[in-house]
Amino acid sequence: MLETVYAACLGLELNRAGIAFGRQVATPVTCKGIPIGLGFRADVVGEDAVIVEVKAVRRMRRRS
Repeated sequence: MLETVYAACLGLELNRAGIAFGRQVATPVTCKGIPIGLGFRADVVGEDAVIVEVKAVRRMRRRS
């Protein structure tokens, strides 16, 4: 998938910039402080503070 390639390229750029990050980071999910028992894997987590979900589309359309 293109998203996997884009996430790998993002990882290279984050490395070059000296930014700590993880890929496919398991993240617990809670609702109002209560664990809901579902897992979530973030594509990229930077500096343990920013979650990035990488998405790819074939074409961008303008909104009218």
